[in-house]
Amino acid sequence: MSPPPSAGQDRPPADQAVREAAQRDLDTSIFLQAGAGTGKTSVLVGRVIEAVRTGRAELREIVAITFTEKAAGELRDRVRRELYQALTGADATVEGRLRRAIGQVDAAHIETIHAFASSLLRERPLDAGLDPGFEVMDAVGEQLAFDEDWQNWLWSEEQGAARPRIERCLRLGLQLSHLRDLAFEIAEFRDLEARDVAQPSPLPGDVLAGHLGRARGIRERAADVSQALETRAAKLVADLEALKSTPAEVVEGDLASLPIRAPSLGRGRGEDRVRLLEDWKRFEEEHQDYASGVRAQALAEFID
Repeated sequence: MSPPPSAGQDRPPADQAVREAAQRDLDTSIFLQAGAGTGKTSVLVGRVIEAVRTGRAELREIVAITFTEKAAGELRDRVRRELYQALTGADATVEGRLRRAIGQVDAAHIETIHAFASSLLRERPLDAGLDPGFEVMDAVGEQLAFDEDWQNWLWSEEQGAARPRIERCLRLGLQLSHLRDLAFEIAEFRDLEARDVAQPSPLPGDVLAGHLGRARGIRERAADVSQALETRAAKLVADLEALKSTPAEVVEGDLASLPIRAPSLGRGRGEDRVRLLEDWKRFEEEHQDYASGVRAQALAEFID
């Protein structure tokens, strides 16, 4: 869709025929996509006026949805203005339709989706299972209400069934803020039931044994490359060895949080050094995948 002509420019836009068809062809559903300032709202207003002028619909029967209340107010004003302008030269029948629409502008469904949905629910609150006096929360009120419910739930679960799952998430380096944000997203999309199921995590003891084997192999190879690399690899082996005496209930979290970082290549370019550091880097990436996987599985368990 091309931009509208600028001030003082009489030449119509190249797609003027498309604009007019979008406004007048009321038997066809129109999907209009264009950049900002190209005239989308003008086409929408023209289509509304055409529906009223031809008697296809009264304004009270038309729904125009906007993203914000500000945009809704501006759209309502434009519809009102165009209705008054359309009176010029109208015959008695069309004039009656337009004046009836002018009287309906303030009550017309030119509003946000929240306002429109709220108006429908207020017509039949009992059918929807709602208190007739319900109120629609704004974003701030929604956040405050959720935070209060979240805090109350945490206190109620201090000795509840969810406590072990919460503690596991915390041991894995997640924070309560992560759990709170996840719970809020679930509450926001509570009608969606489908979700990916995280794969079961490997046993921490098995992972630790595999890590130790990899680290010891790296240490042995590092001894033939440089003392600095051997020292660093020995430190990694010692850190992993220390986890063998860690209580079973916390070893998973300590292992996932253990930093395994491959040294940079530096100035050395020997083949043995390059291959050692490439393997070390793969070890680092596989460990990160393991840590991400157990955290995802812990969050999935927390949701359940």
